[in-house]
Amino acid sequence: MSERRHADRALEAFLTRFRARPGTEEAGESGRPVDVATPTVAEPQPSTELLAYRAQVLEFALVRFVTGSTFDAFPLDDTALAVGGALGRDCEPHKKTPAQLAIGPALQTLQFRRFDEMPASVRQGLPAAILEYIGVDATSGTALLGESAWLRVAAAYEALAATPSRSVPEGLRLAVRRVLRF
Repeated sequence: MSERRHADRALEAFLTRFRARPGTEEAGESGRPVDVATPTVAEPQPSTELLAYRAQVLEFALVRFVTGSTFDAFPLDDTALAVGGALGRDCEPHKKTPAQLAIGPALQTLQFRRFDEMPASVRQGLPAAILEYIGVDATSGTALLGESAWLRVAAAYEALAATPSRSVPEGLRLAVRRVLRF
């Protein structure tokens, strides 16, 4: 018998031990039929460290929306997907929620607008609009980030709403100053 043929027979004999024959009790070592073609492998589970890191990244992303000098609407969708996925929601990148459809275009018009130049009513409503767009509230935020991290996020959002905007005369004065400075 050729070596090749002998190897094929040995492999077939080995695989036969793991296949159930119809009408017989022969099966794999567990006593149940085993499908050799599609072995099952447990999905790797995220480590505690990875989940803690995810919470830090999401806290940073949420705080970034309301800190600094300008509003950046570009990461809204990615942040909403990340938060939704972390909360176990069925999220699809191109499927928007009714809240996202309602407020998203308006938030996009604020892209790169300075917080201190926004009318007070717009600036004060921005934190609630961002959180609703992303789909997070105090309960889900605490579950996602932990209590202390959520309190930091909430404090940043409250601070933006409380910050006074420039008065129109002050804004005009600065604009004139910029124009006259060649």
